[in-house]
Amino acid sequence: MKNNQMKAVHDDDLDSLLKSLNVLDSVCSGKYECLFCHKKITVDNIDAIVPYENSIQFTCDSPECHLKLIGLGK
Repeated sequence: MKNNQMKAVHDDDLDSLLKSLNVLDSVCSGKYECLFCHKKITVDNIDAIVPYENSIQFTCDSPECHLKLIGLGK
């Protein structure tokens, strides 16, 4: 994926995507936190799935974290 490109996934397909990334069980059991605010990530509050420092990270759906995510691409 080129820099500054964003892909989208429909809510109906989120579980399948998380399963394909081998993180569905970890997300469902609360093992991930938002990259920015450290709020526990759930299937209901995922805003973005981010490749960061050779791992999969997540951001929550708070407006502040969304704006920080957009700022990462600059």
